[in-house]
Amino acid sequence: MVERNKGIRQPDRYGALLTLILIDCVLIFTSAQRGASRWLPAVLVGLTVLVGLDTSQVRGWWVNPTRVAAVAIAAAAIVDGIDGTKWTLGVLAVLQAAVLAILVLAIISRFLQHEQVNEQTVLAVICVYVLFGLIFAMLTFGLNGITGQQFFVQNPAPSLADFVYYSFVVLTTLGFGDLTPATDGGKAIVAFEALLGQLFLVTVVARLVSLYTGTKRSLQATATEPEPPPAPPPEPPAE
Repeated sequence: MVERNKGIRQPDRYGALLTLILIDCVLIFTSAQRGASRWLPAVLVGLTVLVGLDTSQVRGWWVNPTRVAAVAIAAAAIVDGIDGTKWTLGVLAVLQAAVLAILVLAIISRFLQHEQVNEQTVLAVICVYVLFGLIFAMLTFGLNGITGQQFFVQNPAPSLADFVYYSFVVLTTLGFGDLTPATDGGKAIVAFEALLGQLFLVTVVARLVSLYTGTKRSLQATATEPEPPPAPPPEPPAE
């Protein structure tokens, strides 16, 4: 049995991380104000941060405090699920948005270190894009709960699922129009999210996908190149 070399970094697992993020979204869409569905999304968000930091293999003084914060937020969410208020739920949502933002920075710092664009690089970029939607959803939901102001014109009592739905509609600039922000602060956040989403797509995603396609074509061309003919035998020395 061959022992694993501790000095060799293991491959990134951004496919597993993306699956975990999508499970986060599903749980959020089924969450409620009471019971386990109130605190379970926060626990899964904490797990997502831990897995994301691990697979990104980042180093720095801020990594361990972020891990501790993710676990503490998950534990606080469980306590909040027993007898929490709308205000405490909002505070926890803002804190979740903060640790997810740190995770985004960790993922970006990791895929920028990739020497070649491969499947893991593309998956990492997709993770960042989906996390953008979750971060803005958590942030606006939290601010709505903390301030007590009505965020949407059409819905005076929106759920977290409404904010996630609206965040991805804004991020992808679909613009259905069924929900619109009611405050100037909400409009500013929405405008920034839409701008960030488009800039990210135009610059990072498009660039990496084009590099990935070029890398695959160059590898295929190298594989199909015929081998050079063998060198002719040396001539015998003249007598």
